[in-house]
Amino acid sequence: QGWDQGWDWDTLRWSGNNVTYQPRQDQSGYTNWYTFGSAHANGFQMAFCDGSVDMISYSIDPETHRRLGNRKDGLAIDGKKF
Repeated sequence: QGWDQGWDWDTLRWSGNNVTYQPRQDQSGYTNWYTFGSAHANGFQMAFCDGSVDMISYSIDPETHRRLGNRKDGLAIDGKKF
């Protein structure tokens, strides 16, 4: 799918409840295309709704990562956890 479709398998990601969705560094042969990740060794870049961009560690707390992926849950996020 192209950029004009509103989504693309190369950019569509999840931050669900399961540790399967934990972010990880890119690696050859890895098939979980829906996880966040990057070629960077320590983390990945995440864009936020306020327009800011931050480097997020691959070792982010799973609950914090899940909350970052859901803007409608009404739950607060401790900024010190990422």
